[in-house]
Amino acid sequence: MAKKAVAEGDRADSLRYRFALFETEDQSYRRYINAKLDQFSESCAEVEPFFTAAARQTQKPLEILLLDEQQTILGGLIGSTSCWNWLLIDFLWVHEAHRYQGYGRQLIELAEQEAKKRGCVFARLGTFSFQARGFYEKLGYQVVAQWDDYPPGQTQYWLKKPLS
Repeated sequence: MAKKAVAEGDRADSLRYRFALFETEDQSYRRYINAKLDQFSESCAEVEPFFTAAARQTQKPLEILLLDEQQTILGGLIGSTSCWNWLLIDFLWVHEAHRYQGYGRQLIELAEQEAKKRGCVFARLGTFSFQARGFYEKLGYQVVAQWDDYPPGQTQYWLKKPLS
């Protein structure tokens, strides 16, 4: 069944194109647009090696868990290493009862060690003003970008660290 556009707009000139806005996600549209962007990126000689399908397939998951004797998860780091020689840290969490005991630092350090073994030279992560910016800065991460008022009243930070 075809999806119905919730809003459409026509250009005022003689072209017969239209814009269609949808409120529901359609993976086929996403895959199509992503494939076209990849196709363009692969055509750029200076970056082509980084955008091939083979290069993208070298991204490897990196998951490190802090477990107790009963295998209960008390903390963890979820991320990946990329073909671009980067450690990408998506999530870091430690149970409240186990914070401020060095477990977060150890999770980061273990991830960085593994990333170096995989050939990574940089790490990146994001955090919010109500989370752990100071913690990451103590570990050598530096803010490289920030979005103020995202979410409203807060700031989102992107941090980077060389792994040399």
